[in-house]
Amino acid sequence: MPFVNIKTPEGALNRAQKQEIVHRTTNMLVEYFPEAARPHTMVLIEEVKERRLRPRR
Repeated sequence: MPFVNIKTPEGALNRAQKQEIVHRTTNMLVEYFPEAARPHTMVLIEEVKERRLRPRR
């Protein structure tokens, strides 16, 4: 079962963009795995809060 985890900044993508990424990523994976893998393919898009790293004092 192919699994892809995509992390993006929170709010960077709208629903339609996420759906397109899932669709296109699934199609790309089926080029490498058998067509039978399509229903078992999972593409997870995680929105990550942006953190600013500050130097320790």
